[in-house]
Amino acid sequence: MSIEDQLRERIQRAAGEMSCPDDLYERVWKSNKRYIEAASSKRSRTVPDRRNFARRAVMACAAAVVLTAGVLASGFVSPAMAEALSRIPWVRNIFKFAGDMGLQNAAQQGLVNEVHFSDSHDDFTLTALQVVYDGTRASIALQLDKAGEPAALYSYLENGALKQLPKSQGYFKRLKARIDGAEAVTWDIGPGVDTSSAIITIIAVSDDQTRRAVLPEQFDLSLEVTLTGVREPFRFNIPIRKNTRNLLLSPDAGKSFGNLSWKLQKLELSPISTRMSLLSEYKAADGRVLYFDLADDQGNIAGWIDVASERLPDGSRQFDLLYEPLPPDVKNVVIKPFLYVYEGPPANRVAKIDSQGRLIREYIKELEMTIPIF
Repeated sequence: MSIEDQLRERIQRAAGEMSCPDDLYERVWKSNKRYIEAASSKRSRTVPDRRNFARRAVMACAAAVVLTAGVLASGFVSPAMAEALSRIPWVRNIFKFAGDMGLQNAAQQGLVNEVHFSDSHDDFTLTALQVVYDGTRASIALQLDKAGEPAALYSYLENGALKQLPKSQGYFKRLKARIDGAEAVTWDIGPGVDTSSAIITIIAVSDDQTRRAVLPEQFDLSLEVTLTGVREPFRFNIPIRKNTRNLLLSPDAGKSFGNLSWKLQKLELSPISTRMSLLSEYKAADGRVLYFDLADDQGNIAGWIDVASERLPDGSRQFDLLYEPLPPDVKNVVIKPFLYVYEGPPANRVAKIDSQGRLIREYIKELEMTIPIF
């Protein structure tokens, strides 16, 4: 059976489990009773039998379920249809409301693959609902339910801060990930849109940890998720396919100032992320490491997604940096090297933070470089 057939079968099976609310009969009648009675009195007719009215509502709901299942099982969902379906309670759009600009872009631009892979143990059902991949990172949206109701899977964002939850039964504990059977995979987990959802990010890294391995344009991702208080892990095998057009720049340019220097090797832009590879050489007397921010031509700093770096035998440092996406109409990218600011003696120094709890950066203007985007 092909991957498409397997996906269609899973969605059809999931659609078969959909049902209208048990109290739909009463809810429909109560919400429409006054309009029905008013219309009936104007026409000097008796009030219609509530059982017939509610029965038609239930039939309409059932028809909507069948129609939705048919659309999903067809294997094609246009961006407009995905937007419409995302408003239906049982079709969740976790990426659209996540705190990640790249995932929001993916949802808005129709780059998200809607899937339905689930596994159940001890009344818990863990489901992979959405997948997106741009060649650098793959993100998978997970939803946890217990006996048909949302269950606490992971902490969530509230006013930009991560709200920690007590690790009760069903809370995320451990993950194993394999790409085409290989285990050399790094991953991260972050909040979804509420406590019952989470987003897994997969990034493969080479053995020396200095540069991410080049991932294939399509692969099979195997996930094994362990939850607290549940004996059996939840297992998925998810087909991943790249569906973005990336812009790759290799300007081979750099800057030097005093004992600090760096050289840009590669800059790759996609609607989901921005990846930058560079080599940094520094001889800072206080041992501080040179880091790099990325800004668009309006001065907006791109958020960090991941940092991979390694000090090489010659003392230089190899960076492979992953940022949130830049605007699609960006004309120039500004690379902004900086050092973190510390206070106290070198042996016991601590990083300085601002009034909003952010680490204070000391930007080095002489090392900044503007890269035109063609």
